[in-house]
Amino acid sequence: MNVRPLITVCGTTGVGKSNLAIELAVHLSRGTRKDGWRGARIINADSMQVYRGMDVITNKVPEAERQGVEHLLMGFKSPGEQYVVGQWVQDALKEIDDTHRRNEIPIVVGGTSYWMQHLMFPNRLSLETNILAPLASSSTSSPVMSQELAETVATLTPDLFVLFNNLPEHPPSAQADPDAAYKLHMVLSILDPPVANRWHWKDTRKVLRSLGVIKETGRRPSEIMQDQTKDLSASKPRFLRRASFQ
Repeated sequence: MNVRPLITVCGTTGVGKSNLAIELAVHLSRGTRKDGWRGARIINADSMQVYRGMDVITNKVPEAERQGVEHLLMGFKSPGEQYVVGQWVQDALKEIDDTHRRNEIPIVVGGTSYWMQHLMFPNRLSLETNILAPLASSSTSSPVMSQELAETVATLTPDLFVLFNNLPEHPPSAQADPDAAYKLHMVLSILDPPVANRWHWKDTRKVLRSLGVIKETGRRPSEIMQDQTKDLSASKPRFLRRASFQ
């Protein structure tokens, strides 16, 4: 089997991921490898560095310091434009395939581990799609929440408590009504922080659906996802081999 190489570099902010990726790319461009691969391209996996501008605040490597290494999926979206994980995964896969066709090695680098996980493990997105799909309801009775979740709900401020108990039928427009969109995300941030961290506050459809799951099941979406990912098939990686630097 002809195994196509892929390098991932991930980790927390400020540990030197970008510089390491550039050094790897430069090293791979020198000499001739026996397997025929030569050179590398860097694919950005930072959810903020996809936007134009904000170079300093997002800690982008300046052009002059990239040593001629091509950087893909960086600075190509307008600030405020929604760009979610599923879109990035599809774009990243296209760039990976294109890089391989050029006989170069793709180096995926960034600090948005959520994006990296979905690139490496394809079934994660399908699991979340299942969670966010409307649930078939056979009963009108309210589900029983765990004591811990019920206590967390009780900590909501009065306005957020009312909002949770009277969720809108349709997701508000983040552009037309940003206050309503942000308040929905605030409720989710309190009740299920892991899932709230996954969704941008402007992604009101997913935020509202996540809150709906809590009301309909009495459980946090993150708990349901965790149960489903215990299935070994959900952890099958997309790529046979990978070199990962953390």
